[in-house]
Amino acid sequence: MQQGFIEGYRFLLTNLIPREFLSAKRREGIEAALQTDRREELVTEAYLCMEELSDTGIYLKSGFRKTDDAVILEYRRKNQNSGITLEMSRGEYDSLPHMQEEERTRDRFTEIIMYIMSELSLDGRSTLVADKVTNILDLTSRVNPGSEGYLVLDSSLTLEARADRIHQDDFYSIISRNLYRRALEENYTYTATDESAISESYFCGPDDIRSITLIPLVAQFGKIGVLEIHHTSSEEIGTDNLRGYTLIAQGLIRLMSNNYQLEKMVSVDRLTQVNNRNYYETHVPLELERASRERKPLAFLIIDIDHFKNFNDRYGHDVGDIVLRGVAGTIKNHLRKIDLFIRFGGEEFVAVLPGADREPAMRTAERIRNVIESTEFRGNRGEKLKVTVSIGGSIFPADATDQDELFRTADESLMKAKRSGRNRIVFYRKEEN
Repeated sequence: MQQGFIEGYRFLLTNLIPREFLSAKRREGIEAALQTDRREELVTEAYLCMEELSDTGIYLKSGFRKTDDAVILEYRRKNQNSGITLEMSRGEYDSLPHMQEEERTRDRFTEIIMYIMSELSLDGRSTLVADKVTNILDLTSRVNPGSEGYLVLDSSLTLEARADRIHQDDFYSIISRNLYRRALEENYTYTATDESAISESYFCGPDDIRSITLIPLVAQFGKIGVLEIHHTSSEEIGTDNLRGYTLIAQGLIRLMSNNYQLEKMVSVDRLTQVNNRNYYETHVPLELERASRERKPLAFLIIDIDHFKNFNDRYGHDVGDIVLRGVAGTIKNHLRKIDLFIRFGGEEFVAVLPGADREPAMRTAERIRNVIESTEFRGNRGEKLKVTVSIGGSIFPADATDQDELFRTADESLMKAKRSGRNRIVFYRKEEN
């Protein structure tokens, strides 16, 4: 019985208690208790951990029972059905140390947030980041048990995993809603109490939501979104609470900034400094999903430099690299900020134009073709170099209904452009095929 009891507490401390929400002192206490393997220390540390988690609002105390021989403490994870139960003898319960009041009230946000971010890595990147964001949002209930945190994030930042408390949209769609415009355009933290403003939230909150606090998230590379906090009271937010919410916002900014730097490491082509194939695999499905959800068209262009192998053979690969960089930079300068631009491989590029139907997409393609034809690139010795491009285009959902079909139809159009003389654009049309 004793050994089974100890094994149960060892499993609890090792696998069930979420350490990312604990202070450094408690994490150290877990390791010390596991090393000693003594029953009283395992019980004591489990109790202190669960009390700290209930202080931060991650768990709620849901039950307390005493019998002649035992005490049972029950904790339930907030917004979940899962829970943790501690069982101990009456003597063990009576000897538990009281947590110091200053330890209960000490602000541990910075420490907790830094620990949450410390596990960020390239492996499983986007899913991991979404989990970390949710963990940080959980801290809003530590500021005020009646508050719930949400994140509105610019879709240019990769976050593959979908979560009920995270919503991504393009920046212009976000600021089209009055609820968010004031926070982002004026870089201003405020609390909305008007029902019409609250109704513009991306999140369907409970009927008893009386106010929403909006905190803009601004990183070094620009505005990335809004921390949105729902309250069941319309009372003014106190200074201490606002300070806590601001710390959470800063944690989100740090987390997303770190993720942005990791994204640049794995998603940017080193030669041309435009997005690479990895970025394509991650972002194009998201753009197609958004286009389908919003019932908007999307244009897909494949751009290929004509006779580039011959060009490399004549001038050398060093000069070819100069031209590749020049072509990539020129095309990028003639696309919108919301467009995706990717070096797909070799001398082939892909441009994805959200919201663009056939006519505007053809105008964009022709503008790119024309400007490349007119541009002179300079080689290492100052020689003037000129190239042309062929472009194949396809429109979602008019020409294709999924990613593979979209690529295939655009590629077929590119082949037609090359067979018909190069330096031209051809768009796919179902009725012609």
